[in-house]
Amino acid sequence: MAKKSDRQIDINLTGQFEVTVHEDGRLILPAEFRRQLAKAGVENLYVGKIPRTRAIVLCPPQLWDQWVSQLVIQYPVLRNHAAARKYTTPHRTIGWDSQGRMSLPIDTWSQSGTRHWPSIVIFGKGTHLELWPEEEFSNLVDELESLLAGSDQEQGADTGPD
Repeated sequence: MAKKSDRQIDINLTGQFEVTVHEDGRLILPAEFRRQLAKAGVENLYVGKIPRTRAIVLCPPQLWDQWVSQLVIQYPVLRNHAAARKYTTPHRTIGWDSQGRMSLPIDTWSQSGTRHWPSIVIFGKGTHLELWPEEEFSNLVDELESLLAGSDQEQGADTGPD
């Protein structure tokens, strides 16, 4: 696991934004996330990969071990597998400039199955940020809506207010 800081932070990253990725891999971290990170004293983020997806995680270094612990609960094989480092060790540390511009390393994009995504969805998950290709995220939302509709039909649930 990554070296963790002695200083713990109190942060609750929330929000969802669609962001364009430039051809050179740069993107702009939304101002709301920059404000939340600055308030917690976070100046850089670890970059990692979310298993079984093309998504990327950005996590404050002080919270990386917490994120990995949750990941291992979800995927127990990561406890002992020799290749688990792909997910349990940060790929890089990145920061952003005063306008919020940040560049994700090319190897991070390539490990996610693409050189770049023209459009991504960034959303806060409390202790970390997740970056999803817009198309993949949209497909997951459509899948969830179908599952919810099936659940409603099974239970005879009303789908809206009267």
